[in-house]
Amino acid sequence: MSKINNFYLLLICFLFISGIKSYFKVTQHGIKCGTSLETSCNNIKEAINYYRYYANLPENQNADDYFLFINIVDGTYPAEDNYIEFEGWNVVIDRYGSPNTNITIDGGGLTKPFININNVATNEKTSLLMINNINFVNFNGEFNSFNSIFGNMGIQVLLSFCNFLNSGQSQGLYFTGKAIPPEGIYSIVNGIFAFYTCNFENIIFKNNTFNFNYSYVGIEFSEMKSITVEGSLYNDKLGSNDLSIYNTTFNGINFNGGDNLFIIKSGRFNIGLSRFYNIKSSSTNNYFISTFNNTSFSLKDSESYYNIFSNNFTDFNCNFLNDSQGTIRFNENIISSSQSNIKVFNLINSNITLTNNNINYPNANGLVYCKNSIITIIDDQSESLTIHPICSTCNFVYNGDEICNNDTTNGSNSGETPISSSEHTISSETTISSESKASSSESESTISSENKTSSETTTTTTQSSHINSSNNSVSIPYTLISILFILTTLIYF
Repeated sequence: MSKINNFYLLLICFLFISGIKSYFKVTQHGIKCGTSLETSCNNIKEAINYYRYYANLPENQNADDYFLFINIVDGTYPAEDNYIEFEGWNVVIDRYGSPNTNITIDGGGLTKPFININNVATNEKTSLLMINNINFVNFNGEFNSFNSIFGNMGIQVLLSFCNFLNSGQSQGLYFTGKAIPPEGIYSIVNGIFAFYTCNFENIIFKNNTFNFNYSYVGIEFSEMKSITVEGSLYNDKLGSNDLSIYNTTFNGINFNGGDNLFIIKSGRFNIGLSRFYNIKSSSTNNYFISTFNNTSFSLKDSESYYNIFSNNFTDFNCNFLNDSQGTIRFNENIISSSQSNIKVFNLINSNITLTNNNINYPNANGLVYCKNSIITIIDDQSESLTIHPICSTCNFVYNGDEICNNDTTNGSNSGETPISSSEHTISSETTISSESKASSSESESTISSENKTSSETTTTTTQSSHINSSNNSVSIPYTLISILFILTTLIYF
């Protein structure tokens, strides 16, 4: 495919003056590009360098509060000329023209992270990056890296309507970020890395895939298929994080390397209204979720740290939950498998409550292994769990019937409770919800002004625009990012 070097960049200031919207075009001395389609920049790197020149001019001290829009025309572009490096700005990258525009960035020759945002030297300037409607192919290694050391959601990276294809084949693909909060405050999430309506296909993930510290990782309305995971898909070993998966489909996931798919220790973790088909593990000792020392692992209640609700796990050919010292609620899920040598729950010192689930393993027995735990099942259609459980030191009640108690042993290996992979002691976080709202009033005024700006200033839409000058803070609560995603992306359709 041919490479077309057209990056259209128009710098627009957007102000409110006595309630009237006013626009003016920035014309500065020095090397410029992107102020019209005819003077378009050669690549993303050139566009960012020009904006850096503009933002550093003495008369533009408030440039960091504006939005830089980079619109790309149809074509395929090499990632080594189009990687993204900036700090303390608000940058939006999207297609130029009609919805049929097809933008592909090829990462085959890239030897560094495609996204690199370093906020260490920018005091309390938030860095916001939105990437919409881009195809990423042939990427390997570390896709992104960010670093922030101050509070107030210092870094936010949001990708929507993007495709990740045929990547990780040589080195694997993984995502990293560190957003350390202010000294002495270690319980807050300070960065965002989120996918909205993105597709991942034919990908090999490595190095625990999502390696973040004090960050929110979100996957909404997306799809992953034909995925190989070497290691874990999520491992909360770096620190407190939030992981949220909402209304997403996983189809054909193979996890290898002797590790569990999700390892959870101290963060928050949500999976809701999602579908998991044909999930396989290379080892009979691996689990879909492994948690350790969680005082509140809830699989339904929004006020709890861990929620897994209303999901469908079909052809689920791996062990499900390995927990130590957790308080767990598990509601309204469907789990089915034809496998025989498999465990659903492996529990030690746990307290688990299941309500309105349907767990069906017709060819298996001994699905529950527990020690010193409490299992309460209410209004469930999960008779498979009651067939030869190993629960010698547990209280196990199924729909009002006592299956095990501290003095009763059901199952052939009553004294054994093999809690495999107990070393996997990690926790993920979650705060995804379909009702998540991003500062919608700010977003709406910004977006509507962008549309109006492009139509009033030029017949060919463009990029860099300003937010309302009264909106100096671009910090976005991490629980409310979805509406911002939707509003920002829909204006390009």
